[in-house]
Amino acid sequence: MAGFLSDLGLDSVDADPNSFPDAKYAAFIYDAKMIAYKDSSKGQALVLTYKIADGLQKGKTIDEWKTANQFDDAQKKAWLKQRILSFGIPESRLNDVDPEDLIGTPIYFTKKQKGEYHNVTFVEPRSEGDSLSVTETPASAGVSASTTDISDLL
Repeated sequence: MAGFLSDLGLDSVDADPNSFPDAKYAAFIYDAKMIAYKDSSKGQALVLTYKIADGLQKGKTIDEWKTANQFDDAQKKAWLKQRILSFGIPESRLNDVDPEDLIGTPIYFTKKQKGEYHNVTFVEPRSEGDSLSVTETPASAGVSASTTDISDLL
């Protein structure tokens, strides 16, 4: 006797379609926005969405949250500054950058899972002329990468 979901083929899909292996990925900043925390005493955060540009995980996204409050301690401000600089933004422009200025910036990011959380642990600038071939997993090492135009991803 078949169950009511038997025609869907659920046994052949991932349980978490947004999950992808820990690795370094060629990506673009797909979205950047300021979000107010529900608890107003916490202020706001810069939410960055990175979209993978090529390979087996092309099109998948990951969000990174960075607190962005004038009342933050120096360490939290330093983490935010470090992230903005990691996009290739010169320090002289830090006070002039708006979230929408970041959209489309080509980057590499490294993703690591810790417990149930998927974290971005490292970001560095990527020139649009860079080869997008990034080893996502040892199994994909022989896959050749194709150049991807950002307009294909936005």
